[in-house]
Amino acid sequence: MRRKLKRGRRSVFGKRGMPPALKTVLWIVVCVAVVAVGYFGAMLVSDGGLPTKPHTPSSNIENPAGNPNTPDGGGNTDDEPTTPDTPKPPVNTPDVTEDIRAFYLPSSALSVDTLRSSGILTAARGAGFNAVVFDLKDADGVLYYQFANAHAKKVGYADNALSSANLDALFDLIQENGLSPIPRLYAFCDNAAASVITDARIALESNHSWAWYDGDPNDGGKKWLNPYSEAAHAYIGALATELKDKGAAAVMLDGVQFPRQLSSAYLGEDAATVTKDAALATFVAKTRTLLGTNCPLMLACTAESALGTDTKVYGGNPLTFGATIASPTLTSKVKESVEKMILRTQVLEEKPTLAPLLMADSLTTGQVNDAISACVKGGVKSFILYHSEGSYDFSSYDLP
Repeated sequence: MRRKLKRGRRSVFGKRGMPPALKTVLWIVVCVAVVAVGYFGAMLVSDGGLPTKPHTPSSNIENPAGNPNTPDGGGNTDDEPTTPDTPKPPVNTPDVTEDIRAFYLPSSALSVDTLRSSGILTAARGAGFNAVVFDLKDADGVLYYQFANAHAKKVGYADNALSSANLDALFDLIQENGLSPIPRLYAFCDNAAASVITDARIALESNHSWAWYDGDPNDGGKKWLNPYSEAAHAYIGALATELKDKGAAAVMLDGVQFPRQLSSAYLGEDAATVTKDAALATFVAKTRTLLGTNCPLMLACTAESALGTDTKVYGGNPLTFGATIASPTLTSKVKESVEKMILRTQVLEEKPTLAPLLMADSLTTGQVNDAISACVKGGVKSFILYHSEGSYDFSSYDLP
């Protein structure tokens, strides 16, 4: 006969035959577990949640080439984004549409480490300057910033071109010193892009599929982007927009002009009905719209063209092209030239702010002070001190 099973609830603590010592050990384990749960529960309530991995503040130091664990150097091994523990306070940089006292730095001087160690930005701010102009695309079309634009990638970058992280660090350093960053781009003087963006370049009249050169290519002749070309407008506008999005206070365009001679050049069908100055004004208007109201468009030009004495490459006076700020280059007769330019802008419905480029390469410190004083006496309080090598004696300048 089979034994009849007795059914009912069973407990591990009341299991028949369990040794008393084992019962005691199990009761101790349960008590410890209860105490631990209560302790960590209290921690969660008091701290507001689980402890998280601490963030490491990002550095403003320029990214060393070839380092895969720094920004834009080949990849970050940390899966979590790193952000500063304390948000950086906003920097009050000047409104460049009202009052520009800028100086120029060449692309070779844009190393964050060098700028920081030299103290040039601090010295400039202490002397009364409030903005820095620097090149990111030169008159050959060479790019000194690694633009994300697809055409720019095909054009290629200079060996010392800034990465996205480098440019962020540069802008941060400039702004930390109370200055506004103003990158400069050459527009249609662009041998590099004209070699890549074939529908944007000036073509040869006898064969539109061939590139036109402004001289013998074996003797320094170069290709140009076509000021009538929508593709050329789009390329330059895209670069300017990218800089605006990175935080540029303004964008300066230079080389918004035609070649001095156009023998055998084909500029497209629009050239038969649209004047040169109208084509350039259209380009300026498009770019200004892309930049919006918070990033002014500055236009560099020759002093002669702004005075109306030599406008061939512009087709007209560039002061009338609609830029927010006009920057004619001045080497002499500063006060007289400024006064004449002011008179020329009086008849315009929309007057550009004048911020002349004071060319200082061959000037002594005293002559620089004289040029700045003459600019102000002529009726213009904004200016850009321009030395091609970025060499300045800030401690000796006398700004108004």
